[in-house]
Parts: sequence; C-alpha cells; structure tokens
Amino acid sequence: MSAAAEAHCVEAERLLALLEEERQALRAADLDRLIRVCREKAQALHQLGGLLTVLRGAAGTIPPAQRQRLHQAILHCQRQTRANEVRARRARGAMQALHGMPGHYDARGRGRYPTARSGNLRGLA
Repeated sequence: MSAAAEAHCVEAERLLALLEEERQALRAADLDRLIRVCREKAQALHQLGGLLTVLRGAAGTIPPAQRQRLHQAILHCQRQTRANEVRARRARGAMQALHGMPGHYDARGRGRYPTARSGNLRGLA
C-alpha cells in the first residue's frame, strides 16, 4: 500500500466525516458550526484536488483493496454532498420565508403577483 494512496484514502474519509458534520449542522440550524465545517471542508477539498488525476495516472500501482476503499469513500462523499445541498436549499427557503420573501412582496407588503387575494400581508399572521 503506497503512502500517498493511503494519505488520499484518509483525506477522503476525513471529507466524508466533515460532510456528515455539515449535515448535522444544517439539521440543527447551527450557523457557527456550519461556517467552521465549511472552512474545514474547503481545506480538505483543496488537499484532495489532484486525487482523480493521481488515481488515473497510478491506476496500475494502487492495490485493488485500497482503490476500492477510495472509490467507496468518494461515492459516499458525492451522495452526502447531494443530500446536504438539498438541506441547504430548504434552509435558504425557510430563511426567505422568515424574512418576508422579498421577491414576492414590495416594500409595503403588497403582493407582486396576481395570485395574492388581498394584495397585502395584513391578516395573514
């Protein structure tokens, strides 16, 4: 097992752990934790930046078990990233709703779309 490939496996698994922590921060709406995790995630992604290039170039030198471990870690990272993106979109939508959805109402609270019955927000709360 090469030391470089082992380092990539460890870094990919670290990224997966950070993605799980990001999921927990999104679920808990913990902004401080989310900011910290995103910084750490950016560093991990930077360190993994050349991973695919290295794997393609060293395909024959990485033992099959290690290659499989790395492949599984990358697949898990991709799935977790997609799930976290969905959670982040939901959180953004909730924040927009809490802030009055500025795209749907003008400064006076009047609806911008013809579907608004009364034309304003009064009586909705």
